[in-house]
Amino acid sequence: MLLTEEEAKTKVCHKTMAAFNEVNGPGPWKCIASDCMAWCVAYDDWSENAATKEKTFHLRGYCGLAGKP
Repeated sequence: MLLTEEEAKTKVCHKTMAAFNEVNGPGPWKCIASDCMAWCVAYDDWSENAATKEKTFHLRGYCGLAGKP
């Protein structure tokens, strides 16, 4: 499934399911999307607000560790 960065950041990173770090506390932690070296960009798109004509950029991608969707 291709996700926006905002959607991805609501998911749990499967690589941290059993992780423990004395500084950050026990895992799992949320996905960090494009801040992760495993994040793969699939494509990007734009949306435009009809009222303001403001364009918004949406980066879509997936976890490269989980494999292609």
